[in-house]
Amino acid sequence: MNVLDTDLLVAVLRDRPEAADAIDRLRNQPNVITSITELELWRGAFLSANPSETQAVTRVTSHFSVLPFDSRCARLTGELWTQLERGGMPLEARDLMIAGTALSHDAVLYTRNLKHFQRVPGLKVKRW
Repeated sequence: MNVLDTDLLVAVLRDRPEAADAIDRLRNQPNVITSITELELWRGAFLSANPSETQAVTRVTSHFSVLPFDSRCARLTGELWTQLERGGMPLEARDLMIAGTALSHDAVLYTRNLKHFQRVPGLKVKRW
């Protein structure tokens, strides 16, 4: 299973050709998003002055199942957060939650934010 990171979906919403190409390459695979990515997309839509942004988020997210941030994800994320902070490599909380969700489902995270996500032990990360 592939977890598509927020940066990919934002690029889709902005009609970036490289994002459309990535989605096409992944089309025949099981692709999901996390509830954290959904949150980030909704936040962006509501911050926008353009009312059509909420319609666009609805349209894009309707194509994917959403993995919830559940108790298992919370425990794993808390462990990762502590481990990375103690190692001097902290990550932003939402990125940690996305990573924890992907790890808890043994999924591959597709992102362009390799610099941050590659420091998460055990996380399978691929560039889109």
